[in-house]
Amino acid sequence: MNGHPRHPAGFTLTEILVALAIGSLVLLGITSLFVNSSDSNRKLSLAGELIENGRFALDLLFDDVRHAGFYGPLSNALPTPGSLPDPCDASAPAPSRTHSPSTSRATARRT
Repeated sequence: MNGHPRHPAGFTLTEILVALAIGSLVLLGITSLFVNSSDSNRKLSLAGELIENGRFALDLLFDDVRHAGFYGPLSNALPTPGSLPDPCDASAPAPSRTHSPSTSRATARRT
């Protein structure tokens, strides 16, 4: 031969095992990062949904509180809620109830 030592082509078994170990560690790190990222994304999505539901509930409560005590337009024939007599007041005269027999017969015929 011509005096030059001949180097075999290719990788040795040790080099392949080291490359597989390093590749496995990198793959394990990437997988762990993906799992943690997916878990964080899921938790963030649930928190956003919770905030959205809370805002919706507060809007409903705000509308109910804003309309509290509002009964809409009333006709003049109906008394306002503040003008009704106090049923516990003994000094107030009892309301007179008139009952005419002609109106009761007319309503009885309609039914």
